[in-house]
Amino acid sequence: PQYYGMTAVSATRFVGRVRELWELHSQLTATRMSIITGTSGHSASEVRGLGGIGKSLLAREYAIGFGAAYPGGVFWLNAFGNDDAHGPLDPSTREALRQDQIRAFATQVGVPVEGLKPDEVEAAFGRWLEADGKARLWIVDDLPSGLSPDEIERRWMAPWANASTLTTTRSTAYGARGNHLDL
Repeated sequence: PQYYGMTAVSATRFVGRVRELWELHSQLTATRMSIITGTSGHSASEVRGLGGIGKSLLAREYAIGFGAAYPGGVFWLNAFGNDDAHGPLDPSTREALRQDQIRAFATQVGVPVEGLKPDEVEAAFGRWLEADGKARLWIVDDLPSGLSPDEIERRWMAPWANASTLTTTRSTAYGARGNHLDL
């Protein structure tokens, strides 16, 4: 698949975690086999754990190893939850960074964005994603704590059909909105 927002290069230090990779894959593709799994709607899974335990690395290796299951592409969105390079972010700065990443994705896939406001860019990008109906993986890395369920749904989850959302976070507060994998 095409990779957006990430480079598809495996880490040499990644070993083990085979069970976790397959568990993620089962969680993220369960709705494709709803007659067997009884799962419907959008697929979502959350990898959570302490800082430095390997959440982002697991998500990256999943995207590389299982990317073929997402012929519509893999999109890596950084939520800057605990990013040392940016420091603590206020909500408006985090939203501006999210919108910049969506604009970059739209530009990369050829959606015309010139002169469009951020919400218009996101809508045009969403229409492009819906057009072919291919399965896609939407990764949100480092989701911060303290977000409302509505904000997560509207701003961070993939709202498109055939898209699976994988989030990484240190928070345990978001487990109710989908499957989770604790590291």
